[in-house]
Amino acid sequence: EGDYDMLFEVKNPNSSYGARDVQYEISIGDTNGQLLTKQIGNFYVLPNQTFYLIKTALKLKSEPAAPTLAIVDTDWIQVSTEDPVVDFAILGEGFLERNGVSRYEAIVLNKSFYDFENVDINVILHDESGQVIGVSRTDIQTFESLQERGFVMSWPIIFDEPVAVVQVTTNTFEPANYIRRYGSQEKFQELNPER
Repeated sequence: EGDYDMLFEVKNPNSSYGARDVQYEISIGDTNGQLLTKQIGNFYVLPNQTFYLIKTALKLKSEPAAPTLAIVDTDWIQVSTEDPVVDFAILGEGFLERNGVSRYEAIVLNKSFYDFENVDINVILHDESGQVIGVSRTDIQTFESLQERGFVMSWPIIFDEPVAVVQVTTNTFEPANYIRRYGSQEKFQELNPER
């Protein structure tokens, strides 16, 4: 038995459509082809985005092999090139290694003019050869425009000069994700559902 972290990379090459709700199913088998676990869930993906779906601390009774991700249903949304851009920046990042634990610390800046209820942060660690050696995820709630917020992620292992890829993203298709100001809901864009 053990805890496992997994990373799935989902690419949306379309510049005109994103998906506010992608329903998925993950199947994880062992080296003998026996099913260990099945999980369902949902995520969103923006136009031209490579989305990192991260699952952490999966408790499995044996070593997994060849997990699969199946897309069950997708709610596509057409967007306009005139829509405002939501932008985040990573500031002051760094690693700290102590007592057998690696810590990644950084500050994220909300450079957009929108306040968000929830912002997702995915961190993928690579070694010098580009191999993935660690993943983690967290979120920031109530993230105001032009605000800076710090976050920390840790792993119970010492890495050898890891390189961090950080993805900061938010669901721009969900109206409830925009924090109300002055008694009215902020509006990012007119959504045009494509069925």
